Amino acid sequence: KRQNIVSSIDEGTNQSNLGNVTADIPVTWNILNNANVVIDNDGNLSLTNDADYDAIQNYTFQIQATDISDINSAATTGDINVPVNNVAPVINSSNLASIVDDGTNDLGSLSVEFGTAVWTKINGDAEIQINSETGDVTLSSPANYQDDPSYTFIVRATDSAGLTSEETFTVNVNDITPPILTTNIPNNISESVTTFGTVNSNEPVTWTLNDIDNTGVVIETVDSNNANINFPSGTNYQTAPTHRFSITGTDINNNISVTQEINVNVIDETSPILTSSFVTSIDDG
Repeated sequence: KRQNIVSSIDEGTNQSNLGNVTADIPVTWNILNNANVVIDNDGNLSLTNDADYDAIQNYTFQIQATDISDINSAATTGDINVPVNNVAPVINSSNLASIVDDGTNDLGSLSVEFGTAVWTKINGDAEIQINSETGDVTLSSPANYQDDPSYTFIVRATDSAGLTSEETFTVNVNDITPPILTTNIPNNISESVTTFGTVNSNEPVTWTLNDIDNTGVVIETVDSNNANINFPSGTNYQTAPTHRFSITGTDINNNISVTQEINVNVIDETSPILTSSFVTSIDDG
């Protein structure tokens, strides 16, 4: 028999080929004393599973060759040892989210391609938490695009032999939360007033106003978070005793908020003007 067997094998995915043996006559092959090693009819040796240093540090086995023309004629090698080389963990991020919606706490998990690891966050956003045993990644509070549109962190995976790997990850936040609009507009207003009040948003928005009765109410943008509600011609009870309108704020990600219908009543403060039409004198009879 001739042996061409590896002297060692690295742990990891697809690390299972141990080499091959040949004989000068037709034989059948068997592996003795190790169920983790197999051999095919052509003498190619492999592992039943990928090499994993944490599980098995050394594969010891014998190879038996039996003459196919004489089943009572067999030869067996001595112990063959193939040690497993421990390598640094290979981090797998396939179950870690790359983007999450507002309000999410769970960002997914990290794993290693082979073996096990202890997880440590060594740098990054304070809200990021990682379970040292499972690799689960979470936020200490729900994701909020306005507070933090993305989270970046660096993790370290340490295997049982103390070998480490580090990697940086970024999880982006998808803004799905409509802006919060707050108005400061009275229900009743005097005559000759040109500004009804203000509206503001908790985030930058584009402002629009729906003047329901077309009385002339307009919105004046102060900045992306604030606007004034104006009536340029001045309020007049006789021409428009009530003004009805609603306000819309649209953020940069097209999330929309619309206020309820707002009603502003004009107080009638103008005394009536009386016009007389009387004769100044009248004749007898």
